[in-house]
Amino acid sequence: MLTQRRQEFLDAIKKLYQKTQRPVHYQEVADTLGVSKWTAYDFVKLLAEKNFVQIIYVTDKDGLQVGRSRIGIIPVETNSDQQKEALVRSKMEELLNLIRKWPSSFQQKQHIEKLVNEAKNSSESELTYLYLITIIIFVLKSRSKISVLTWLQPFLTVINPEIGTIAGLGLVIGLLLNSGLGQEAKAIIEPLQTQLKKMQASFYEITDEQRMRLSKFWHQALQAGNLI
Repeated sequence: MLTQRRQEFLDAIKKLYQKTQRPVHYQEVADTLGVSKWTAYDFVKLLAEKNFVQIIYVTDKDGLQVGRSRIGIIPVETNSDQQKEALVRSKMEELLNLIRKWPSSFQQKQHIEKLVNEAKNSSESELTYLYLITIIIFVLKSRSKISVLTWLQPFLTVINPEIGTIAGLGLVIGLLLNSGLGQEAKAIIEPLQTQLKKMQASFYEITDEQRMRLSKFWHQALQAGNLI
């Protein structure tokens, strides 16, 4: 059951989504209900935690510019399986393009921070895996850990992509902890550790269809990063 106030926010989101047929921004919700954008954002997070809405990130056309994404909100009941699949496939291509472009060292840090934030705010398990796989590729390639990827690949593309992602994420955290980057790495490590625990807790939520897509994405990501 939702409180009356939360229901008001959910109703506003549904009406805006029905009117525009696109993901709603929390500023639009704030304007509709006459509250601050921060109040609207807090209510959106609460609704996402209860699975009444899904939070996604809407990016620029090719998704390669840092700072160009913004939060989008979709009511869960209007987000059909076909829409979810289309969203996942679009995000897969966007992330593969990002890996192919292979940003400079400075931009890598910005992209990793952005991906960590998107993983943290994603209410869809499959999208979270996609963000984290991309982070793993970034970190391992930048440290030339191809031998490690050779060991990891059977888990990623043959046995179980979830186990491979969890193993890869644990490896990345270990590399960052020993990188000597200090506070700079700590800002990335702590949310990654939170995501690792979250993934372990929701391990059995991935469907067979999602598992097949994740296996395909792992293989494509390794190819895009010239790691296989």
